[in-house]
Amino acid sequence: MTHTPELGTLAVVVPALNEESAIAEFIHEAQAHLLPVGGLTRLTLVVVDDGSTDSTADVVKDLAAQHRSDNFRIELVRFTRNFGKDAAVYAGVQRAVEVAAHVGVMDADLQHPMHVMARMAKIAISGEEHVVGVMTFPKQKPWYSALKKLLHTLREVASDGATEPQGVGDFRVFSRRIGLEFLKLHERARFTRGMFSYLGFPATFVHFEVEPRRGGNGTRWPLYKLISSAITALASQGTGLLARLVTWSAVLMVGSFIIAVVAAVFMLVSGNLSGPMVLLVVLVGLQAVHLLFSIFIASHATFTLRETQKRPAYIVRETLTDEN
Repeated sequence: MTHTPELGTLAVVVPALNEESAIAEFIHEAQAHLLPVGGLTRLTLVVVDDGSTDSTADVVKDLAAQHRSDNFRIELVRFTRNFGKDAAVYAGVQRAVEVAAHVGVMDADLQHPMHVMARMAKIAISGEEHVVGVMTFPKQKPWYSALKKLLHTLREVASDGATEPQGVGDFRVFSRRIGLEFLKLHERARFTRGMFSYLGFPATFVHFEVEPRRGGNGTRWPLYKLISSAITALASQGTGLLARLVTWSAVLMVGSFIIAVVAAVFMLVSGNLSGPMVLLVVLVGLQAVHLLFSIFIASHATFTLRETQKRPAYIVRETLTDEN
């Protein structure tokens, strides 16, 4: 870092995957809602193209040339392939802390409303170090909401004491100081919201309703992506879950032994030959729980391997910044 950015500057990190049909509207709304924010002296949009197969990068380049001004910039970081949203946020924050005193993160599809980002930016520029959006989904199916609540509870168990309200995602505005601390976390298996929770900085929460997508097709969250994200969080966020699994496994082992003894005594005393079948059913059920625990332990081993390989979190194909 060659200098400290002036107060009032804001850089918004925008992960984008196949968003050629939405990115122009995103930039238009950013100009309309963010530039008028009181105290804002310069706005930079750092668009991170996470391996798009459409013309997202070309559209961003054209818009950057058209809309450049003294108080507004569009920059591009383009990956060689799809490395995932968390890697895109990481790369974007690395650039954002070089050009702004405040950093925002939001999706390109405008499910994070721009007027809410403007509100969060105003709070941050007024002096709050960490402003976090909390999502609500008024039209979400009950079973899907219940599953998300369960996965959130499991993440809390795995978090080594770092907690967050349900509905918190990557949508936030934070100071450059927090951004620099975030960049000190070098793990390859990244879970952005969990990493911010780990840092432990107090946050001001802003609740909002998620809006429908505006075009693009790169950031939908079907069920399998939700479960995959939860596994990543559980395996990479901390050692809390692993320690609990060891304890619970020991408890189940002792419980299995006790059940076996009780069933054997019952069978001998009563002469009821159904006792072995009951014992078998119980033991099979307990073994199924053990198998589930083994899956999570194996996930930890997988992420440990990734860390020891020390491969980069992403590879940049090209950049478009003020310097080039």
